[in-house]
Formats: sequence, structure tokens, C-alpha cells
Amino acid sequence: MNFVKRRLSPLIMSVLLIIWSLFVFIRFYNRYDFASLLVVFFNLPTLAKIFGHPDLLLSYISTAANLLALIFSSWILPAWFMARLKVESRPGLESFLLSVGLGLGGWSLLTFLLGLAGLLQPWLFRALLWSAFTISLGQFYLGRGWRTFKPQSALPVRDLFSICCLGIGVTVLAVNIISALAPETHFDTLFYHLAVPSLYKIHGRIFNIPFNSTSYFPQNIEMLYLLGLIVNNDTFTRLLHLLLGLGSSLVIYVIGRQYFSRTTGIVAAAIFYIIPQVALESWTAMTDLGLSFFVLLNLLCLLRWLEDKEKNIKFLRLAAILAGLAIGTKYTAAPLVVIGLFFILGGNTPGRVRLVEAGKFLLIVGIFIAPFLIKNYAFTGSPVAPFIMSPVKSPAHPDFQLATFIDDCGRPQSWQIKEMFIKPWIVVLDRGSLNSLAGPLFLLFLPLFIWLFIAPDKDLYTKYLLWYLGIYFIFWMIQTSSWRYIQPALPVYGLLVGSILGHKKIDKFNHNLLRAAIVAVLLGNLAIILVAVEKRQPFGVIAGVETRENYLSRSQPFYPNPVYSVLDFANKNLPAGVRILFVGETRGYYCQRDFIANCSYDVPTFQKYFKSAASSASLAQKLRQDGIEYIIFNRNELIRLQESYHFYDFQPVDLRLLRDFWANHSQELQYCDGVGLYRIF
Repeated sequence: MNFVKRRLSPLIMSVLLIIWSLFVFIRFYNRYDFASLLVVFFNLPTLAKIFGHPDLLLSYISTAANLLALIFSSWILPAWFMARLKVESRPGLESFLLSVGLGLGGWSLLTFLLGLAGLLQPWLFRALLWSAFTISLGQFYLGRGWRTFKPQSALPVRDLFSICCLGIGVTVLAVNIISALAPETHFDTLFYHLAVPSLYKIHGRIFNIPFNSTSYFPQNIEMLYLLGLIVNNDTFTRLLHLLLGLGSSLVIYVIGRQYFSRTTGIVAAAIFYIIPQVALESWTAMTDLGLSFFVLLNLLCLLRWLEDKEKNIKFLRLAAILAGLAIGTKYTAAPLVVIGLFFILGGNTPGRVRLVEAGKFLLIVGIFIAPFLIKNYAFTGSPVAPFIMSPVKSPAHPDFQLATFIDDCGRPQSWQIKEMFIKPWIVVLDRGSLNSLAGPLFLLFLPLFIWLFIAPDKDLYTKYLLWYLGIYFIFWMIQTSSWRYIQPALPVYGLLVGSILGHKKIDKFNHNLLRAAIVAVLLGNLAIILVAVEKRQPFGVIAGVETRENYLSRSQPFYPNPVYSVLDFANKNLPAGVRILFVGETRGYYCQRDFIANCSYDVPTFQKYFKSAASSASLAQKLRQDGIEYIIFNRNELIRLQESYHFYDFQPVDLRLLRDFWANHSQELQYCDGVGLYRIF
């Protein structure tokens, strides 16, 4: 009987694994047209034409040099500081990644403070950056740098499965680097992540921006982007975000190698880095990969503390700092507070000691979140603006439409157990959104994950990782249905999947089946990434064959109804001191003049003007009195915003007033594809 059971169980598992894999693959991949993949390979030779444009090539080299200076100084100086504090991080990647995370956090806070002081001057930031690099270089050559990065001895990777994962990962990295060199086109970045820092740069200081509620969100990564825009350009910001994604993968590898096996680390890192959504974010100056970097470093520090709670107490302090930096990047990292308290209060040390440590943890987290809360309080009277506002209303307060924000980003789900279990399936197979770009692997291994969850023979670190993922998942359920908001926790899923590969209860044949399924998913994800590259068609603009103006003037899947052609005209022809109001358009980043561009969750500024105007003449007069001399109007984008967000509240009386305003109080200066530049008179 035992003999039959031993032979029958692996066979049943093999059959079920094959059927389930085919089912998931067909359901997921049948939506993609992979015929366009060849176009990507045919366009690769175009990149060689960059050598015919030395100015463009030199700009890439300059950007890389500035980025190197930032990363190098973020590594050496914090590493030296941690050595002085006797933080015993392991030499090699662990020490390097922890130092860089803390260093980037330090640069972010420094930029924030200098911005509040009105010192956003290019000469000052260049002096600070290259002074820090010079000091770091001196420390490095004195030997301190080598001691922090003495690599641990390791055998070369010879396992075919690991080589396949690494090969696909390196291919995606190359694709990401190429794609990140193309101009920024992501919607969120153009109205938020780069638009707000751009306004700070134009004004030379951090100031209140009531017409864009996203300016009240935490800004740790945006402060790094502000630094990049001041010392260099937006290519710096995209490459920095790419490096933060790569750094996240390296942190995953370190965790997997130290607590499971090197193969687990490689697999988990590849699973994360080859998620199509991660690739698309690596091409833009968003913040999700920066958030993942801080979140994963926080997890690494918590695990290091668990190794020896008394000896490694400083890692608990580092975990609190990194939790603060993560929440200071995005409020969706709030689960780190609950997770940290769970790790602290769930131990077997005396209760009083645990409470004291929990208090210290909360205090440190609060210190690193406080700067942005204090800024919000100073600007609006509410530290958690724009979600909760001070009862005292003034022009300095934003007109944030919370219901629109919740509908677009939050979408709270019900607490039904059924929905909790089917949600991953629904989200991944959602044809109408970007959620499907997570790839099918998380569905593919869901049955094995559940099996691992109920298995009684779990080691300590597996148990903590399961709790970590569970807490993050619950908070995700509360906050949103968007896949990318749980992205920082997906690497933990990857670590657990990687650990399953070496489980003693799975026979060799099924191990090989699982490995084949993972490689198939990684190759499928690579294909999806290449399809996305083909849709963007970035090769010409990267190599200088296509002009930046032409690239930014054509519509793309993630960049509809572009405004750039008219915006470029305004940048070249309008006086430096003018102020432009965007109507029917939220993406203000590329404007080099002072501008007002609302985010899609605000009551539009132009609506407030025409709702309070008695006539078209008084509307024009009020706009000019407030320093608004020009309007950029994007008709096609207005239609899209109306359909998606009900952006404007147009009543018949408003439409009559606006028709008279456009006919009698505006002069068209430039018009292209539904976008016009108008002077108000």
C-alpha cells in the first residue's frame, strides 16, 4: 500500500501540474499577439546609429556619470557610518544594498530640506553631489570601501535552470536600459512624479501647489527625481528608477541565498524582475520600484534581527528607518508598521521588553515620515492632506475629490471569503487594465502555495515570510484592486515559490516540471515585454534618428492625445515669466514655463474660474489678474478625462459663457491635432 502511494502520489501531482499549467497559460497568453516580436529584433541595428549623433551620446554618458556619482556616494558614506556604529552587515551585496538604501534616503531628505529653504540651485546641487563623490572616492581608496564590499566566496553558477533564469533576466535588463533612454510618456509621471518636482525646480523652492493634490503625497523618490532634474535631466530619473528595480531583485537574491539556497535566490529574483509590470515601470520615473527597494531592505533587516535578537538589535533600528523611508515614498507601505510590530511582539522575550522595542520602532518610523506630514500641515493645516483637510477653508487648500480617487485607485473590496480567494485570479486575468501585466506565474503556483501554507513542517523563516505576505495581502484587499500596489510583497511570494523547488516531499520529476513551468513563464513574460517595446517604438529617438519632438507628438498606448507639439511651441516662443493654465489636460511636465495643471482627482482650476464668472469678460479679466495670460486646451484629452473621471461639471449656462469667451477673449497662437495655445485678452 505504501509502495503504491509513493508511486501514485507523484504521478497524480504530475498530471495535475501539467493540466493546471496548460489551463493557466492558455487563459493568460491567448490575449497577446506575439507576431510583432520580430519587429523589435529588426529595429535593433538602429541603435548603432547613435554614434552618428555625438551630442546625444555625450548626454547619455553625462547622465550615467551623474548617476554613478549619486549611487557611489550613497554606498560609501553610509557604509562608513554603519561601520562606525558597528552594524555588522555581511560583506558583499548585503552591505552594499543596505548602504545604498540608506544613502538614497539621506539624499532625499537633504533635497527636501534644501527645497524648503529655497535653495534649489543647480550649482549648489552639483557641488554637493560631486563633493560627496570625491569624499567617497577618498574613503574608498583608503580601504574602507573595499572592506565593505569584500565579496563572499561563491562557486560559479552551473545549474542549467539557474543559468536560464539569469540569462532571461540579463536580457530583460538590457531591454529595460534601452527603453529607459526614450523620453518619458507615462501618464502618472507626466502629471505627478516629474511634474511636481519640475514645478519646484522652476520656482527654485518647494512651495504649496493646491491645484495638484498629488503634491501632498509622500515624496521620498520624487525628491531624488528633483535632484536628478536639477543636476541633469529626466533620463537620470528613469535610469535611477531602473536601478532601484534592479536593486530590489538583488535584495531578493540576498534574502533567498541567506535563508534558503542560492537557487532559491536566483529564481525569486528572476520571478520579480521579469514581471512585465516591473519592466514597464523600469522605463519610467514612477515610484513603485523605489518603494519595493525600501520595503525589501526592511524585510532583510527584520530577518537579520530574527537571527539573533540581542546581538542584531541594530538591524531592528535599520528596519524602522527603512519602513519610514518606504511610507515616506507611498502610504501603501503602511503594512510595514503592522508587520514590524508583529515581528517584535510575537517573540518570546519578556512583555515589557517587547513593548519598549515596539515603541522605539514606531518612534523611528514616525521620525522619517514626519517631514512630509509637517510640510502638509504648514501648507494646508492638515498633516494628512489631501485625504483629510482642515475645517478652515482658504485658497491654499486643494479641491481634492476623494470619491474620484477611491474609485480610480482604491476600490475597496467586500470582506467576503470567496472574493478574497478569487481576487488574484480576477486581477491577473483582467483584460481591461494593466493588472494582467503581473504575469501568470502567481496563479500557476497558487495551489502549491496553499499546500505550503498548510504544511506542518515549515522552518522559522518560511513561517515569518508567510505571515509577512498574509498581512500585506490583507492590507492590499482593504486598499485597492490594482496589482501594482501589492508589488513590493510579490518577491516574498517568489521566495516561497523558490523554496518549494527544493522541498523534500516533491520528487525529482515534478521538480523538473516545476522548473520547466517557471522557465516557460519567464519566456512568456519576456515576450510580453518585447511586445510592449514594439508598441512604443523607441529605437529611433534613442539613436537620434527620430527627433524628440516627433516622438513625443505621436500617440502611444500609454500616451494618448499628446500635448507636446503645442507645448514645445510655447516653450520656444512665450516669454520666460508667463504662466500657462492647462484646460482638458493634466500632464504639465514638459512645460518650461510656470503652469497650472490639475491632477485628475482635483476640481479643475479653470472650472472654478468660469463657475464664479458673471460673464466671459469677467472670466478673462479674473484670469489676467491672477497672472494667467495663456491657456493650452487639449480637446481630445478633455473628452477622455470626462469619460474616465467626469473631470468638468459643464452646465448649459457654463457652455454659453465659454463659447463667448473662446470667441471674443482668446487668440489662437498655435493648433495641432486637437491641441491649441491661446492668449487671453
